[in-house]
Amino acid sequence: MRRALRRCSWLRATCLGVLLTSLLSVPAALHAQVDTLQRDTTRTDPAVLTRDSLRADSLRADSILFEVTRRAALRAADTIKAPLARLIAPPTAETFGRRRWTRDEIMQTGAMNLADLLDAVPGITTFRTAWFPGVHAAAFQGDFKRVRVFLDGLEVDAPEIMNNGVLDLVEIPLAALDEVVVERSAGEVRVWLTSWTVTSVTPYSRTDIFTGDLNTNGFRGLFGRRFMNGALLQLTLLQGETALRRGGGGGFGAPTQRGRTGDGDIRQFTARTGWARGLFSVDAHILNTSRSRDPSAGTRESYLIPGYDGARTESYLRAGYGNPNQGFSAQFIANRLTSGPRQDTADNLSGNPPVDPEADSLPPPPDSSRSISQRFAYAGYARNDMRIGAFARWREYRGQSDVAPGVRASIDRGWLTATVYGERIGLDSSRRIDANVRANLRPWLVVSAAHSDLTPDDATGRLPEQTSRIGAAIGWNGRWLSGAFIRQQSDAGTRRVVLPRVLTPFADTLPTPILAGFSGNGISVGAEMPLYKELRLELHGTRWNNPREYRPQTHVRASFILESEWRSMFPKGHFSVNARLTNEYRSGVSFIEPSLAATADPFRVSDPYNLGIALLEIRILRATIFYQFRNLYGGDYAQVPGIPMPPPFQMYGVRWEWFN
Repeated sequence: MRRALRRCSWLRATCLGVLLTSLLSVPAALHAQVDTLQRDTTRTDPAVLTRDSLRADSLRADSILFEVTRRAALRAADTIKAPLARLIAPPTAETFGRRRWTRDEIMQTGAMNLADLLDAVPGITTFRTAWFPGVHAAAFQGDFKRVRVFLDGLEVDAPEIMNNGVLDLVEIPLAALDEVVVERSAGEVRVWLTSWTVTSVTPYSRTDIFTGDLNTNGFRGLFGRRFMNGALLQLTLLQGETALRRGGGGGFGAPTQRGRTGDGDIRQFTARTGWARGLFSVDAHILNTSRSRDPSAGTRESYLIPGYDGARTESYLRAGYGNPNQGFSAQFIANRLTSGPRQDTADNLSGNPPVDPEADSLPPPPDSSRSISQRFAYAGYARNDMRIGAFARWREYRGQSDVAPGVRASIDRGWLTATVYGERIGLDSSRRIDANVRANLRPWLVVSAAHSDLTPDDATGRLPEQTSRIGAAIGWNGRWLSGAFIRQQSDAGTRRVVLPRVLTPFADTLPTPILAGFSGNGISVGAEMPLYKELRLELHGTRWNNPREYRPQTHVRASFILESEWRSMFPKGHFSVNARLTNEYRSGVSFIEPSLAATADPFRVSDPYNLGIALLEIRILRATIFYQFRNLYGGDYAQVPGIPMPPPFQMYGVRWEWFN
């Protein structure tokens, strides 16, 4: 019994030991499992892992974005290429009056050609025979030779016999210009034209489409871009025409048949290619103008201006070095100009009888005087506010050659501006010296003085001339009033007159009129002032004490101009309005009558007139709608005596530009 009880106690002890061992082993396993779970939880928390991953991705994206931005900035810094060589126009040394137009400002004036811009220059008188396909010429103080036009430093010549050295301003394509600067000395006006040059590799385009009365239709377009290697390509195109169909007859107030109205068409094309890097550039430029103009009917048959059907091609090759605004700069241009009527129509459109090519008499046959070569070299130095340069022009024309050297210098220190220009004009061996100075004595007082001295060669038959101008302007709160006294005088004796044969049916066989020397005094006045907010007035007028050929005794032009971007409503500048109302008064102008050339009084005089012109432009973003109304008052008028200008005329169109 006891032995059985002893066995049971042992069995109970064994079972109790196994049970205790099992119980003690469970917490250890549980403890080991708990530790493992705690370590895994702190290492693989999903929220923490997501934040770390996003932060790493953001850092990588920032790094990529920074690298892309850096590379884009480096590329953008290289998209603006070095400009081509250019000749800087001298500073303005007048009392006041802005005679400089940029690309956008040229379009804002509503000008169709250079004559429309020169209307705003005091002392210049423009003459037209019709709307834009007609003849457009300009004279300064009664002399057509006193208006000279330069394109990129090259003088724009008129070698045609029918022009007699008078440039037809329709030949100048405004759409292909970057800038127009008028340098008005006392005795001469020099118009400096800078052709359009692109600097960005982003392609640029602009298109104008217009239509209007007199069956007027036209198109102007341009395209330009630079390449990453510094090369460039530019193209411009102009095409326009008018066709006035008003019945039969001729003269003021009477219907006119097509073919006797000065109507016609014009096509202009320019192209440029070149390369520039750093301070060196080379480029080639070509301009082709093709025109067809009907005869212009006059109040008398003898006033009829013959038609014209011809072309003009001007090209040049230019190489330049340096920055014209700072340091040394130089350039050389080789130019070739061919112009004139087509051979099969040269005789019947010139208004003159055919010329025998074998004869010794002048003028030569039409083909022998239609081309001219010009070489232009310039070297200059600029430092801060001072510039000095020397130039020379070589011409080959009608089997002859000449050299025209010259110098120019200027200083512009803000309160004092002075310019000097001297040249020996090669075509007629005349010598010209011009000096201009302007001083801002007070914030409200500006004074200026100018003097010109012209000494023609004896073979020209012209007399030495001296012209002086002294002026002053006073201003207050942005309002300026100016006045000037002009003295124009030639030496005693007789002089030959430059005849604008392109405006007058003056046969080559008739003798050139010889007139007595002249002298005259004139008074010029001007005003520029704001009237109300962004509405302003620009006015200039000239009055001479005596008449002279090709110069009105009284000439006044006033323009009311409103230019506003309406920033209060369009703060980003996406809208603008440009409205202009212009009135021009011109007294009668004396023209030499061909049939009276050998008489004591060889003049015919135009009637005085008032001409109104209105312009409205509205721009939204990069698109502009424009509207013009010429001859607002509807009256009959003529700028060339006996050649009536068109009736009231309206034109409208749209212009837009974009970067491709």
